[in-house]
Amino acid sequence: MAQKICRRLFLRKLTCLTCASGERCLHYSLPNSYVEFSNPLHIFESLELESETETPPVEVNEENLDRREETDERDSEEQEEEELASETEEQEDNEMDSESEELESEEQEKDELYSETKEQKDNELDSETEELEDRERDSETEEQENWPDYVKYACSCGQLKPITNLYFCRHCLQIRCAFCICHEVDSHYCANCLENMPSSEARLKKNRCSSCFDCPSCFHTLSTRATLAQPRQPTEQGSGDTKVENKQPKKMYYLSCFNCRWTSRDVGIPDQPVASGGWPERANPYATRVNQLLDYYKAIAQQEKQEKLDRERKKFAIRGKYITLTDKTGLTGAMARNIAGLPSSESSSSAIANFTPSQASAEVEELPEEFYTKELNLNQITSMPQRLASPEWQPTHVSRLHPIAKLLSVKRSQRCRVCDHNLTKPEYNPGSIKFKIELLAFYHVPEVKIISYEPIKPGCTSALFLKLTNPTGHEMQIRLMQPEDIPEPEERVEEPKSIEKSLEKSLNLEKDTTWYETLKRKPNLMSDCRITIPDVTLTLAQRDDAAEYDDDATHDANDIILWRKSNKLALRLQVVTSEGARAGSMAGAALALQYRYRNAVPPAAPPRDHTLHAALRLQLGAVCG
Repeated sequence: MAQKICRRLFLRKLTCLTCASGERCLHYSLPNSYVEFSNPLHIFESLELESETETPPVEVNEENLDRREETDERDSEEQEEEELASETEEQEDNEMDSESEELESEEQEKDELYSETKEQKDNELDSETEELEDRERDSETEEQENWPDYVKYACSCGQLKPITNLYFCRHCLQIRCAFCICHEVDSHYCANCLENMPSSEARLKKNRCSSCFDCPSCFHTLSTRATLAQPRQPTEQGSGDTKVENKQPKKMYYLSCFNCRWTSRDVGIPDQPVASGGWPERANPYATRVNQLLDYYKAIAQQEKQEKLDRERKKFAIRGKYITLTDKTGLTGAMARNIAGLPSSESSSSAIANFTPSQASAEVEELPEEFYTKELNLNQITSMPQRLASPEWQPTHVSRLHPIAKLLSVKRSQRCRVCDHNLTKPEYNPGSIKFKIELLAFYHVPEVKIISYEPIKPGCTSALFLKLTNPTGHEMQIRLMQPEDIPEPEERVEEPKSIEKSLEKSLNLEKDTTWYETLKRKPNLMSDCRITIPDVTLTLAQRDDAAEYDDDATHDANDIILWRKSNKLALRLQVVTSEGARAGSMAGAALALQYRYRNAVPPAAPPRDHTLHAALRLQLGAVCG
C-alpha cells in the first residue's frame, strides 16, 4: 500500500522542461514550462529530440505515401493504446487516491480521538491539580486564621489573650484587654480629602463629606473631570437658532468613576463651574416625619434621664443640718437646665403630647399595568446593595442613581474603664498614623516566646525552651513562679468623703464600677502539665535597638540559661506531664512572672519601681500516645 502511495506522489510531480527541476524555479512564469513525467529521464530525451538538426527533405512517391499511411496507422494505434493505458492508470490512481484518502481519514480520526482523550486527561489533571492547589490554599488560610496563640497572658478581668491584643495601664499598673477599655471619638475626618470636621458640623451633615462622593453603581470613589464648554446666547424671538458667542470656552466639571465608567451626566446632573462642592442635593420626601420622630424620641430619652437623676438625688439626699446646693443658691431645676443648654421639661412634654403615631392600613395600592405588560430589562434595574446605599430614596432604576456623599471616618482614643486614663490616643492630623499615647502591653510587659519543646508524653519529663524579652528602656529583674503563688492584689483604701464631695454626689451621678467587680474572675490555668520552676532571679538589660544587629550571643555555663543577647534571654525548663493525660488531648502549662517595672508617670516625679505579676498559659501541642 505504501508503494502505491509513493508511486502516485511520484507520478503527480511536476518537472520543469528548461532546467529539469522538480521544484518551483525561475522558469515558472514561462508558458508550458512544466510537464508531468512518470520518469524524470524522459525530460532529457525530449530535450535531445528538440535539439536534433532538421533532416533533409524526402522525395514524395507512392511508396513513401504508403509508408506514411502505415506509420500514421501505427501511430494512431499506439496513441489509442497509450490512451487506454492512461485511462487505466487514471482509474488505478483514483482508486489509490480513494484508498489513501480513506486511510488518511482513518488516521485523522484516530489522531482526533487520541488528541481528545489526551486533552480530556490533561484537563482532568489540570482540574485535579487546581483543586489540590485550592485545597492547599484554603488549608493554609484556615491555618493562618486559626493559628494557635501558643502564649496567652491573663488579663486583670480573667480573660486569656495574646500580648499583642492587650494594653497596660500605667496608673492602675494592670493589664487590660479590649473588654476592660472604653472607646471615645476624638475627631471626624474624610478619608479621601483628609479634611477634619468638628463633631457638631459632622452631626449636621449626617457624618458625610460635602465635597467627596462615592459611585452609586460600584461604590468606588468618584473623581472630578474637566471639560470645555462653549457658552451660548439665548434664542432670539422669531428665530429658533442659537448664536455662539465669541468668548473663550468655559471650563466645566463633572463626576466620573474610573472603575465602571459611570458619570454624573448619565442621570442628567448638569456640569458645575466649580470643581469642589456645589453639586445639587436631593431633598428627602420624608424629612418632616423623620424630624418628628427624632424630636419625640429625644424627649422620651430626656424624660427618662431626668427621672433617673431625681431618683439618684433622693437616694443620696443628705438629711439633717446640712443644706443642699439648690437650697443654698436658690437654683431651681428649670434654671439649671437652661444654663446647661438642655431643653426644658415643658418643651419635652409638649413634643410627646403633640406626637401623632403612625397607623397601619389594610388597604394596599395596586400595581400599575406596566408591571404585567412592559418587558423587563435587568440591566436597568438596581441591585439591593445599590438601593440600600441610599435608604432615603431607594431608587429602583439605574437612571435614578445619584452620587452618594462619602461617609466620614473617625479617630478613636481608648480609656481604662477603672481609672478613666487614656491608653491610646492618636494624633489629630488625619494624615498621621502616630499616637500621642500608646500604652500597649507589648512595650511594658516582658514577652515570653516558645523556641521549641520535646514531645509531651504522659508521666514523662520533657524539655521546654523559652525566650524572654525586656521591651522597656530600663533594666528588669524577672523571677519565675507558679500561678498559685501570685499574691492577692492590695485593695485601695477609700479616702474619707468631705461635705463638698457628698454634695457633689447628691447632684451628679458618680461612675458606677460595681460591674467590674461582679464580672472579674480568676483565669482558667488548669492543665495536665507542670513546669519545674528554678530558684533563679534573671536580669535582662534594657532595650537597645542598635544591639539587634549584633550576631554574637554570649553563652552561659548555667544549665538553665542557654544564651544571652542584648535584652533577650533563652531558658531551658523541665515540664512534667501527669499520668492521667489522655493521648491526643491538647497539652498546656501555666507559668507566672514576677518582674520589676519602673513607672515614669507623672514625668515630674522621680521614677518609682513596682513589683508586678503576670500569669501565662503555654500551649504545648497534643499529648503523644
